[in-house]
Amino acid sequence: MASRFSKIVTSSLAAGALALTACGGATAADDTTRNDAGDVVEGGDVGVFSLKEGDCVLNSTASEVESLQAVPCADEHDLEVYALFEMPEGDFPGTQAVDAAADAGCLSRFDAYVGLAYADSVYAYTYLTPLESGWNQIDDREIVCMLARIDGEPNVGTAENSGI
Repeated sequence: MASRFSKIVTSSLAAGALALTACGGATAADDTTRNDAGDVVEGGDVGVFSLKEGDCVLNSTASEVESLQAVPCADEHDLEVYALFEMPEGDFPGTQAVDAAADAGCLSRFDAYVGLAYADSVYAYTYLTPLESGWNQIDDREIVCMLARIDGEPNVGTAENSGI
């Protein structure tokens, strides 16, 4: 079975250093425990295909990952998923075009999630994007937008509607 190849890229607009190349497996494993609303109440590995808006995860230092460690947002975490969207069908447009679409798409969705303009926030954003191999092998078109504190400190609680 083909693997989902993706990368997490630091926004060119973001101050702070988040960077992780990621390779997600073709499964949608989710070893977390979620409540009826879908929020993580007990942490565990979550495959990159199973990430949901509002998921809080720990950053990985690995150069390739198939999953991230999800935790309840009330616990310390490094990243929070705030948006997911699909790139249009067609041939792989190139890494620069994918990154540009991710940058624009994540920036345009930031204010509505946090409740404050990006330029005024304590958060920077980063994103998980498909690589050409995943695009071609398993039709991976998903962009996953995540945010983290600009100062690099762990976050506690959700950034959703936080206004900071």
